[in-house]
Amino acid sequence: MSSWELDPRLAAGSAALGSVGAIQIRALHTQPWPWLLLIPRQPNVTELFDLVEPLRSQIHVLSLQLGAALKHEFRADKINIAALGNVVPQLHLHIVARSEGDPAWPGPVWGRTEPALSEPDQATRLQRLRLVVLQVALSER
Repeated sequence: MSSWELDPRLAAGSAALGSVGAIQIRALHTQPWPWLLLIPRQPNVTELFDLVEPLRSQIHVLSLQLGAALKHEFRADKINIAALGNVVPQLHLHIVARSEGDPAWPGPVWGRTEPALSEPDQATRLQRLRLVVLQVALSER
């Protein structure tokens, strides 16, 4: 089995927020939606069912915890959790906080081309996402 490496496309479009166990957490902080990525550090995995236990259970539980925390922090109306991987096959889960009236509501966020948030808004978003991840990570201890 080869060693795990983060796909460069995931790295380029996101900011690292930390890890919980063997799951890296990243933020797509330039998007109009609060958006996290969970990337399990298991090499050559493209599907959730390919994950070894306990990593499979851990990513499931972590996605639910982060989804609940995002919903609370951003007062979201809906949390979208998905593992698409059509463009980047490396397994990664998207957790997106959606609100009525956001630029894509009620449609999907995939493939949209809204302008990036301003740099001050990106910094604020990243700070809030870091807080969400920290709260969940601390609850894991």
